[in-house]
Amino acid sequence: MKTFKTLALAVAVSAGLVMSSAHSATPQHLNGELGADSAAFFDIFLVKGTVARIWGLKDVELTGNEGIDVGGVLTPKFSHQFCVFSNHASNGNDYKLTVESENSYKLTDSSDDSTINYELSVAAGNATGKSTVGTPDFTADFNAGAIEDQPNPNIGDVCDVKQNITLEIGLLSANPVTAGAYSDRVTMTVEPK
Repeated sequence: MKTFKTLALAVAVSAGLVMSSAHSATPQHLNGELGADSAAFFDIFLVKGTVARIWGLKDVELTGNEGIDVGGVLTPKFSHQFCVFSNHASNGNDYKLTVESENSYKLTDSSDDSTINYELSVAAGNATGKSTVGTPDFTADFNAGAIEDQPNPNIGDVCDVKQNITLEIGLLSANPVTAGAYSDRVTMTVEPK
């Protein structure tokens, strides 16, 4: 069987060489002409939409001193790096980040409605977006970087290499509050710009 296929291929190639020397076909779009040889061409098109992905976020557990002046020393804010991908190459891989806080940037104790104000900021490259207390959300424009330098959006939910955006959270006051469990839910949305 293998010998037969090889032999048939050799015959077809030889016959093609003989025929092509006798007639030269002009390529036709999609369907060639009937003749000693026949040539046709087709075009290839690709229309790819712009997409974005955010991943590598994690739940935040604060100690209560993030960004607060304690005895004349400003304690560090909570900081976390995560990944954003955008393939909008014609616009420099820019994307719009919208941040929404369920409690208007207040940690709230559901048992007695006590609150603690906090500030949230994100930075990537030269761009920074920052929350303002009382403002329900904010939008900032960022750049994801060159495609080859971006994190691969197909690597799963792990974002441990090439993080390209940083989140910081700091409390705005060390006001004494009642004991309790304080929380807020923050939603981040990215879209190509």
